[in-house]
Amino acid sequence: MKKTMGLAVLLPLLISCAAPVGGEGYQEEEEGSENDVGVAEQQLIQPGIINCDTGPQEVRSLCKMALDRVNSELDARGITVDSEGILFELDDPTDRKIDTGHSCTVRAEQRHATYSARLKRSASLDITGDSLTRPLAVKLSLPVEYSAKIDVNQTFGYRVLGSCNKSGSDSYSLRGSLATTADIVLGLDLNPTFGVRENGDYAITLEPKVAVATALRNTNVDLRVSGVSPITPVVTFATGFSSTVAKSATALFSGDSVSRIVEGSAAWDFGVPVLLGIGALPRPLEDAMFGVIESRAAREIERSAARFGPGLQGALQQKLNAALKLENGKRVLIVKRDFLAQLGAGAAPSSQFVEVWRPQNPRAACEARANEQCRYGGASCEALSRQCHAEEQEYLRLYPPVASTIIGASPMQPRYVPSSR
Repeated sequence: MKKTMGLAVLLPLLISCAAPVGGEGYQEEEEGSENDVGVAEQQLIQPGIINCDTGPQEVRSLCKMALDRVNSELDARGITVDSEGILFELDDPTDRKIDTGHSCTVRAEQRHATYSARLKRSASLDITGDSLTRPLAVKLSLPVEYSAKIDVNQTFGYRVLGSCNKSGSDSYSLRGSLATTADIVLGLDLNPTFGVRENGDYAITLEPKVAVATALRNTNVDLRVSGVSPITPVVTFATGFSSTVAKSATALFSGDSVSRIVEGSAAWDFGVPVLLGIGALPRPLEDAMFGVIESRAAREIERSAARFGPGLQGALQQKLNAALKLENGKRVLIVKRDFLAQLGAGAAPSSQFVEVWRPQNPRAACEARANEQCRYGGASCEALSRQCHAEEQEYLRLYPPVASTIIGASPMQPRYVPSSR
């Protein structure tokens, strides 16, 4: 079951003087718009900050076209949360001494630990929104398996004349898992900016980001070991450390914000994604949602420093990148500068986007060849690397990034402003 927010209806375009209708399909950059004379006179939308919600009809029409294009591509690709996918995972190789209460007869050390929350049900997400500029969020609850594995080395010894002599050792793993529920909030922000290209066409640059916040309802894993009898302090340490990791994960994944949203929302259906619209919820919940999205970059750094893997957030970002064909994290939608006149003359909205064709960057293929040659000796690897770099620089000279042809780029308004942080 999917719940979709309605899209704004495109207002009628009243154009008194219509330009000739362009050709079917998409135009390539070299063709440009039909007439390069009088660009300033043809431009109804000037570079600068524009407001998709309260701006003039021309602005709202441009935003609507771009939003429809984004929604169409997201809907065609389908964004899903996959069963057996990782919600979050921590791989901790740090050696940690365990206080056993003994300095010689028995000592212990943690050698390696892994913690993970694995999703046990899939869900299809409808993340098509009704605004190009306002972020949206989807909430859902899914069953997960939370598991922990801690490797321990335990040594035994005896004292002779004040010296500790090793008499033996054990290596074993404490393991445990439990079935619980994860409350999840997925945030999406398109981060649009508006500008005008040198030839007068309009350019909307998107830099979409996915943010994932989650809280597990239970993390009390019962850790067990078979074949070996670890001493009580080891089990106590391992259980306590697992609890500490779970609390750390809740904090790093904005679980406190999720809990606020859960408590303040009546509709939290198990397994059913629900779209949360900013502007439709009580302000404290909107603040919590916006905080999840806005703190994404900082949380990402903290999670990486704490050795948490990309998890669900990384998987969904990859799917979003593929669905919207992002290049270096960005997508530039180019709209013909006379799109209003052409729409007024009956042209299809899809024909108003300019598709800029660029060959594939040669660096990846060049480096693959270089690596193959280096593996079997022969040419200097450094020389091959310099050659690949030179090929890429020539490519960028001939085919500069589309974003480099945009002038006067500014953020598109309104951005959601929380009442408090």
